[in-house]
Amino acid sequence: MRLGFDCDDVLADFEPALVRWYNENFQPNLAPGDLTPNHLIWENIVGLEKSKKIWELFANPDFALSLLPVEGAQEGVQTLYQKGAELYVITSRSVTPDERTTEWLKRYFPGMIKEVLYGSSYGALGRKTKGELCLDKKLNLFVDDLPRHLRDVNVVGIPGLLYTRKWNEEFQETELIKRVND
Repeated sequence: MRLGFDCDDVLADFEPALVRWYNENFQPNLAPGDLTPNHLIWENIVGLEKSKKIWELFANPDFALSLLPVEGAQEGVQTLYQKGAELYVITSRSVTPDERTTEWLKRYFPGMIKEVLYGSSYGALGRKTKGELCLDKKLNLFVDDLPRHLRDVNVVGIPGLLYTRKWNEEFQETELIKRVND
């Protein structure tokens, strides 16, 4: 079985770390889940200047290395690996240097990830979409926290699991997208 995982907010506890940093530097305090992974609407949430500061942190290569794994992710991935699954990470990180992501994955998931693939939500930066990358690797299943990425994967016929987060609570399951909580 070939399985794929998104990195941020599926394996790496990205958004809570971003909220912690924001709360240490600005007021009022945000709660986990307040900063959706859609950076295009950060300005609506915190204003233009604070949005720029958040983007600068996100673009800082050291920020990616400071993240901790999502609770239970290491154990879950290890179990799948030990059962013989071929595991891939497909991320749309566009400003974090690829080598930082790879370094983070080697630190927390040593030897378990067959390959890390760098895509784009809309084919930007000359990168393939997550759906195209999943198809290239002939994945059986993909896990993400963003419904739009899973819809893209579904277009090429690959089912997905939606990792529940505050920003996707309204999404209704489909035949090809089922919700998971851990």
